[in-house]
Amino acid sequence: IASEAVEFAAGRYELPNLAYRVMDSRRLALEGVFDLVTCFELIEHVREDDAVVAAMASVLAADGICLVSTPNAATYVAGGEGGSNPYHFREYEVGEFEALLRSGFSHVFMLEQRPVEGSLIGPAEAAVSAGRGSPGAGEAGLLPGEYGAPAAAEAYGPASYFMAACSHSAPRAWRDLLATPYAALGGDFRYRKLKEEFDRRGRWARGLDDELRRKAATIARLREEMATIEREFDERGRWAKGLDREIREKDVLIEKLAAENERLRRAAVSAGR
Repeated sequence: IASEAVEFAAGRYELPNLAYRVMDSRRLALEGVFDLVTCFELIEHVREDDAVVAAMASVLAADGICLVSTPNAATYVAGGEGGSNPYHFREYEVGEFEALLRSGFSHVFMLEQRPVEGSLIGPAEAAVSAGRGSPGAGEAGLLPGEYGAPAAAEAYGPASYFMAACSHSAPRAWRDLLATPYAALGGDFRYRKLKEEFDRRGRWARGLDDELRRKAATIARLREEMATIEREFDERGRWAKGLDREIREKDVLIEKLAAENERLRRAAVSAGR
């Protein structure tokens, strides 16, 4: 219902097979039915959540799939510990979420979503234990660890979000597909994070290089100033030595003149007698 968001999407992500429309999720003004309907982190924002489920069910083909995700009330934290999201009318426990979806769909396959290097989407533990998932699906490795060993999904901690795959007919093909954990954007996300870190370290290294150049320039300037001072000091030292030598020479001359004056004075006195 946000026209500015629709306008932004239409202007930013234009493709021949995409269309963006301002529409109320409780009353979908769409013709026909669709093979795939997605509703990610929206249903918790709408007070009439049952109306949203009914609207999605009405536009889903008989053999289609509807993917719905929402925060897990047991683990989701908004704005840090003790925080809450003021835009959420409610957050669901797993049983509440599944019951809501079953009001519009005959078949609901519960999944869990965890933030990893992107998003880890896999069968909910409840679905596996109840036999609705493939054997061992909850134990399936997803992303390789540091040394290439696959890590179990639960190693990433409790699920922050639920996701459910809903349908009117429960085709076997997509049930088997969804039973295998799936990493969305894993490799691309890792590449981007590595590139960001590389760029950050590059900026840091360039900053160090700039700082080294500034310090080298400062050292060169100080050395030049020191050399100038040393030259001035040497020149003043030589000047001072010259003055000292000249003073000693004048002192010697003064002593000679004084002695000569004394000799002449005595000679004059003797002649006057």
